Amino acid sequence: MPGELVASSKQSLLMAFLADNPSDDLLVVAHCFRIAWDRCIRTGVSQRICGTFSLTPCHWAAILRFTVKKQIPINQPNQFKLKGSDDTHVNYSISGAGERTLIVNGNSHSGDLIKTEKLPIGTLVTVTTLLSDRRGCSRQFSVLLPRFRGDEVHEFTTFGIFTDDCEFEVGTPDGVLTTYRTIELKGTARTAHP
Repeated sequence: MPGELVASSKQSLLMAFLADNPSDDLLVVAHCFRIAWDRCIRTGVSQRICGTFSLTPCHWAAILRFTVKKQIPINQPNQFKLKGSDDTHVNYSISGAGERTLIVNGNSHSGDLIKTEKLPIGTLVTVTTLLSDRRGCSRQFSVLLPRFRGDEVHEFTTFGIFTDDCEFEVGTPDGVLTTYRTIELKGTARTAHP
């Protein structure tokens, strides 16, 4: 019976947290929730679940907000400046309104031209840099951005991927249609406040 109460309260807590903290990043939500639940158990709050009274979902959400803010700052960097060993320059920024700009070697791309994909290993940011060459091949550039904690300037190393897609190449023989060239990128990530 007590185990069922804990499971039920944990589910109520998770539902309250999700309702109060909507996010597309389920990995962050799961991580924050796990830390909050573990802290509740360590501090004895969970004993109240099986005791004479239990906390309402609003109280649980307040506990979670406090715990998450103490453990994991939600702010992620929104300005990235990177340089590759082959002299590739990459600047990526996200405005306060959520508008994205990716500059690769001086060529600027923004809005819907930029595709982002959240992966277990980070966020992949991709832009098409060439729609079609003479052969009918397109080229994309992607950069993998890790997750961060804290508001300070972070130095980090990652990699960029140049992708040539020749699916529509004129007179293409059978074989590999997509080729990749990777480069190491080093630079900084920081949070710019509006």
